[in-house]
Amino acid sequence: MSLQSLLEFHYAEQAIVDYLIVFVLQLALYVIAASIFTAFYNILKRLKIGARVENRATYPHQLKVDLSKSAVTCAIIALYLYTSFAFIKQLYPSSFLSAFTQIFAFFVIYDFYMYVTHRALHTPLLRRFHSVHHTAVSATPWSCINMHPIEAFINYLPFLLFACFSSVSLLVFLGIHAHLIFGIANGHSNYSLATPSSKFSVLGELSTFHQKHHSDGRGNYGYLFTHYDWIFGTRHSGR
Repeated sequence: MSLQSLLEFHYAEQAIVDYLIVFVLQLALYVIAASIFTAFYNILKRLKIGARVENRATYPHQLKVDLSKSAVTCAIIALYLYTSFAFIKQLYPSSFLSAFTQIFAFFVIYDFYMYVTHRALHTPLLRRFHSVHHTAVSATPWSCINMHPIEAFINYLPFLLFACFSSVSLLVFLGIHAHLIFGIANGHSNYSLATPSSKFSVLGELSTFHQKHHSDGRGNYGYLFTHYDWIFGTRHSGR
C-alpha cells in the first residue's frame, strides 16, 4: 500500500470518527432537551399548574418508536452538521451586530421555508412521508424529531445552505441549532401553561398551537411563529 493510500485511509477513518462524535453529541442534545421538558411539565402537572392540551393517551410503545425514529433523524442531522462545519470559517461573530444579523437572517428565512415545506408535506404527494411524524397524535417531547428520513433531509437542508452561502460563525450556528432542538421539544410537550379562560389565554393559545395540528392533522403549519398561518388562512383552532 502506497503512502498516499495510507493517508487517504487515515483521513477517511478520521472523518468517520469525527462524524460519529457529532452524531453522539446530537443524540445527547435530543435526549437532554426531551428529558428536561418531560420532567418540567410532569412537575407542573403535579403542582396543578396548566393542563394537557390533548387528553388522548399515547399509543402503545410510542416512546420506543419515538426513540428509534429520532435516532435516525439524529444521524441525518449529524451528517448536515458535519458537512456544514467545512464551510464555516469563523469561530465566533466579529461583533454583537454581526451575531444579531446572522441569527435574524436565519430565523426569517428558516421560518418561511418551514411553513412552505410543512404545507407541502401535507399534500398527497408527500403526506406519506410526513405521516410518520403524525403517528404521535398525543405528542410528547420525545416525538419532536420522530420523522421519516426524507422529511429530515428536507427540514435540515437550510442549515447546510446557511453554512455554505453566509458568513455565519460556528458559535452562532451551533447556538441556533441547539435553540431549535430545545424549542421543538417544548413545542411537542402537549402542555399549556394556561387555560383559554384565564388571563394568560394568549400564552395558552401559543402553547397549544402545534398540538392542535397533531390532534387534527391540519392547519397550524407555522414552525417558529404563527403569523404565516394568519396571513395564508391556515390557522386552526381545533375542535
